[in-house]
Amino acid sequence: MENQATVTEEKKNYPFDTTDGYQYLDETDEVMLIETKRYENGSIVKRITLSDKRIAEVRELKGWEMEESAKFHENKANQVTMGVAALCTKIDGKNVVFEDLKFMKGKDWNKIKYAAAELNF
Repeated sequence: MENQATVTEEKKNYPFDTTDGYQYLDETDEVMLIETKRYENGSIVKRITLSDKRIAEVRELKGWEMEESAKFHENKANQVTMGVAALCTKIDGKNVVFEDLKFMKGKDWNKIKYAAAELNF
């Protein structure tokens, strides 16, 4: 009889703590390197590691900020998410502008778009 190695795969329990009070909420977030932090006041922030190792932070907006986002997208349906994301995202602690998002790598934009939409729509 052959000796067969038994492979056991441990399943992680989510949410999974990372650092600084952040967590991976599920396997998708872990694969995409999107961490979530919930503050005592109810606010939620998503921290994303971009492909060039910069750190993006995406936060929930207030209602007046959502209305303010119209100056970025002029109510063009295909730009609404990008306008909202421009207001709610900082990269390495600095505010971004619409063009920063427009010209970033697609895989990084998709992570930011996902986080901005999840928090603000």
